[in-house]
Amino acid sequence: LDTHGLFSSPASSSSERAVYVVQLNIVLYAFAYQLQRPVEPFLVKSLSEGADAATVAATYGRLQSFFQMAQTVGSPIVGALLDRWGPRRCSVLVFGCCAASYAILAAATSLRDLFLAKAAATLQAGFLVAQ
Repeated sequence: LDTHGLFSSPASSSSERAVYVVQLNIVLYAFAYQLQRPVEPFLVKSLSEGADAATVAATYGRLQSFFQMAQTVGSPIVGALLDRWGPRRCSVLVFGCCAASYAILAAATSLRDLFLAKAAATLQAGFLVAQ
């Protein structure tokens, strides 16, 4: 493809590598997000300690509403940080928040932990940084 040597400079190859790393992070972010979504209702049920189905459903609904509220609050914050810090530093922050959120979710032993995992996801606007 590179018949004129346009993409053979060292700066270009490091730029291409950076793009691939960012895209790989986005794929991992989306993959992890989509993997945890179908598991959450079962986590809520198992951590609800004998609650009836309506209570479990209501708790799951509150958890999802809390997550969406956290994302709504966090997205403009990430946007402002993008303007101030730039995409590289914001990517580190966002993916760090993602890792913290998923680590808390994986180690959750109570419903409080599930809500804490969603609170850590406030700055998890990973696709915003990638754009």
